[in-house]
Amino acid sequence: MWIVKIALSRPYTFIVLAILILIAAPVEIMRTPTDIFPNINIPVISVAWAYTGLNPEELEGHYLDSPYIKEICVLGLEGGPGDPHADKLYAVIVPNFEVLRQRKVVNAKEVIRYDVESLSAKLPSTKRIGSYVRRADNPW
Repeated sequence: MWIVKIALSRPYTFIVLAILILIAAPVEIMRTPTDIFPNINIPVISVAWAYTGLNPEELEGHYLDSPYIKEICVLGLEGGPGDPHADKLYAVIVPNFEVLRQRKVVNAKEVIRYDVESLSAKLPSTKRIGSYVRRADNPW
């Protein structure tokens, strides 16, 4: 009740306060950060397929050993009859450019190829990546 008495006795004070709120609110809304999910840069591996005889967690853990791979998506593709590339694993790889820069790697494509081949060599032939594409999010 006391605030009503002050508002009736000093109307200009409340008008000025209302104008200040209307001016300050948009300014503060624009200055407030809106990113509630910060960029943590942890490796992400998505495994989504039904490839017989292959445990997704096993393959995921195996390729996480590479510091140069930030993300990898492995696909099991079935070929037609007589196709020499039938039932092979294909991968889409996103390199970890921060690690490549820190280690001053000049030829990232060759380093990633060597790393994938050396990791694949430790697996049985049915679980090896047959081919991959390197996704370059960075022009480097």
